[in-house]
Amino acid sequence: MLTSTPALMLRIDLSTRSSSIGEIPENVIRRYLGGRGLGSYLLYENVPAHVDPLGSENRLFFTAGPLSGTRFYYSSKANLTTKSPLTGIYLYSICSGRLAEEMRKAGLWAIEIAGVATFPTYLIINDQDVDFRDASGIWGLETAAAQSRMLGHTPPDSAAAVGIGPAGEELVPSAALFSGVDQYRCFGRGGAGSVMGSKRLKGFVVMGSGSVEAVHEEKLRSARKGILTKLRTTAREWAATWRRYETAADLETTNELGMIPTRNWQTGQFEAWRAIDKSTTPMGWPTKVRPCGRAARTVPRPAPGMSKSPKAHMQAHVATWSGRQSTRSARNAG
Repeated sequence: MLTSTPALMLRIDLSTRSSSIGEIPENVIRRYLGGRGLGSYLLYENVPAHVDPLGSENRLFFTAGPLSGTRFYYSSKANLTTKSPLTGIYLYSICSGRLAEEMRKAGLWAIEIAGVATFPTYLIINDQDVDFRDASGIWGLETAAAQSRMLGHTPPDSAAAVGIGPAGEELVPSAALFSGVDQYRCFGRGGAGSVMGSKRLKGFVVMGSGSVEAVHEEKLRSARKGILTKLRTTAREWAATWRRYETAADLETTNELGMIPTRNWQTGQFEAWRAIDKSTTPMGWPTKVRPCGRAARTVPRPAPGMSKSPKAHMQAHVATWSGRQSTRSARNAG
């Protein structure tokens, strides 16, 4: 088994202001591995072909994986799956932070959001109980402020909050969802924020009171120890490079493999990749790096209207996506 307890999905219907719990079969968890695999399965099974991404039939699926909540390396990501208003096809997007952990602590591997609320709404999910609340007073707020209001007196390190800002409310096709309050963790791809906005859902908070137990705790502990040993010995230089330059540390490799989204995926390689490679090109940044899902503060001061802490891989990808040959022009374009 991949889980010591039943894998549960919380189904939320905004139209009827109701929720229910269902069990995800073990064979589904095993066959469609991880949050990304599970989300793909749920979208395929529950959303008909040719639906309007901003219509009532589209749904949002937030999913976790077998390692979520175990504090294992690389396990901080939550997955979002829906039909994209930007591309009209399947969308997955990932975000670091507390969401996947809080879901698993609540016994949930998936949260499905369906229907359309009759008025602006946000949700408080406490384990498997759902409280539907009026979001009229926070409609129009920027994402961090909205998350703070939804959390109320609950500390941000005791719950996970996800929300949209004015772009999502106005159904901007590229609108994102944000988490982590002022850390601005982001489900950034494909315009899922406008899908949430089309449902008149400002956001939600998840709080789990349980714990995540590994089926084979000793094997998990041994694997964690093995990775840590490598990071301190044979992979020490690699680890230092990633800590210093974050996701952009693999720019040369991804370019060689044809995996860079150049000019909106017209090609997988970028002829000017060296100009935006932080590890080889002096740019005066970053001066401080924090763990994955957080950000690198840049020097000099970011362009007007930009976050003070733009993500490293966002800057690299914006540059290649738009064909711009410097990170400064990419920041200004962002």
